[in-house]
Amino acid sequence: TITLTSGADGSFLVADPQGNWLVNVAADAAEAKTANVRFQVVDLGQGRVALKAANGRFVSAAEEGVTLKELAGRMPDEAESFQWINLMRGNTMLMALTNHRYLTTKPNQPGPVTVTATGPAPARKSGAEFKWKTVE
Repeated sequence: TITLTSGADGSFLVADPQGNWLVNVAADAAEAKTANVRFQVVDLGQGRVALKAANGRFVSAAEEGVTLKELAGRMPDEAESFQWINLMRGNTMLMALTNHRYLTTKPNQPGPVTVTATGPAPARKSGAEFKWKTVE
């Protein structure tokens, strides 16, 4: 189980409790101190993972948006599968298999996470590069 923070601004990825969205919130926001920032990494093999939120829903990429999807006991399919990519300097990117683009946030603008980034930025501050940390 991990947390993911943006390398651009330190914001947390959070399973939005009011809706079925993956959002980012500022590090000092109340939501950043809840279980909604925790994601279980499910190994799908070949460097691919699924992210299961604390509420049991899976992070799912649909076109350019990211939702949280109830799988009702089914295995994650392509929409819930991400290629885990480790970059130099400890950053990680998650590529959606549906459109071969990366999860990304808008730095310093809390809101919905999208799958629109085409690659990393040299300074690792674009919003698509994340730091992960294990939690109990």
